Amino acid sequence: MTEVEVRRVEGSTFLARGPSNHWVVMDAKPENQGHDGGARPVELVLMALGGCSGIDVELILRKMRVEVEDFRIILSGERAETEPRKFTKVHVAYHFRGRDLPRKKLERAVQLSEEKYCSVTHTLNESVEITSEVVLHSDPEDI
Repeated sequence: MTEVEVRRVEGSTFLARGPSNHWVVMDAKPENQGHDGGARPVELVLMALGGCSGIDVELILRKMRVEVEDFRIILSGERAETEPRKFTKVHVAYHFRGRDLPRKKLERAVQLSEEKYCSVTHTLNESVEITSEVVLHSDPEDI
């Protein structure tokens, strides 16, 4: 079992800490009694998905002996119009920069993360449509 603590600091500003013992600041907009001093909880959902999958892909590529110069993940989420405004769709774009990158291996690493390893993907994909793409870049200014 994983347990986290979420502690109200003031108004709608909260600190959260899990087993890693690192604090994360969550906050609301000032009009919602926040101080705009941290990420919104819904942003953290996308960040968690990107971080989870990104770590998987990095480790898999390392095992495949694929070296990339730069690796970024851009996530875009669509939310329902009505409360609770949950995510309905998320698109994950994996951007890689490097010379002569093996597309098939990059795609395989992403596939393994999505289908086998990323617990955040598996938690969300029961109720959220998740799509992805691999984008290759060779120009250093392009990513």
